[in-house]
Amino acid sequence: MTFSDYFILDAANGTLTNRVSRGRAKKGDRAGSLCVNGYLAVKVCGTDMYVHRVIWEMAYLIPAPAQIDHVNGVKDDNRLCNLRAANNSENNSNRNIQSNNTSGSKGVSMHKHSGLWFAYATKNGKRISGGYHRSAEAAALAARAIRDRLHMEFCNHG
Repeated sequence: MTFSDYFILDAANGTLTNRVSRGRAKKGDRAGSLCVNGYLAVKVCGTDMYVHRVIWEMAYLIPAPAQIDHVNGVKDDNRLCNLRAANNSENNSNRNIQSNNTSGSKGVSMHKHSGLWFAYATKNGKRISGGYHRSAEAAALAARAIRDRLHMEFCNHG
């Protein structure tokens, strides 16, 4: 069986509609429920699957790549135009600022021994230095410039 046996795809809106009733999933209802991690998931043949992976396979008729990046960073926005194949480094480049960030800027941290702000970006698991700066603002500008150069279309300054 294929996903098309279970769902009707609306790639422009990024939605799946149940083609048949299965358990609590009724024919004609929008498929998918929100997971705690922010992604939408459906159950197919007893297996939980992310909706964005199902949409990819239905639209392109090939297995989904190992990672799919949401261009705008919104995990439940599964419009086909918002999905792109990515490797781990690219996917991480498109992340928003982490909740444990203390500087207020992505790629900026305080160097405790010198009292200066350190700017950096990471690509393929390697940290690239943007140098030490007297202000957090200067470090943020340096980190932004590094991300623009390294991450290109996957760059996210948020």
